[in-house]
Amino acid sequence: MKVFNPADFAALIAIDWADRKHDICELDQQNNETTFSVISAKPEAINAWANALKQKYNGQKVAVACELKKGPLIYALSKFKHIILFTINPSTVAKYRKAFTQWC
Repeated sequence: MKVFNPADFAALIAIDWADRKHDICELDQQNNETTFSVISAKPEAINAWANALKQKYNGQKVAVACELKKGPLIYALSKFKHIILFTINPSTVAKYRKAFTQWC
């Protein structure tokens, strides 16, 4: 397994997936700007978004983290060479959320 450093990527992206839409948080590493967007869960929208990333970052690698190990979104993104997928176990995210929730 290759070990990556955040500096290896033009952008760091997190996707919160759903059945109808995907919420996206994108950190552009060059200018340190964060943008938020929403795309449709339809294959055409995912392909258009992935291709737009390739153009925006001149084919450089981008890191995409998603709380899935498999499924339509992972399958759709896995075909793009400029996207490096980081799948996160849902139970890990739930434990992280619980650890950092403040209780009154």
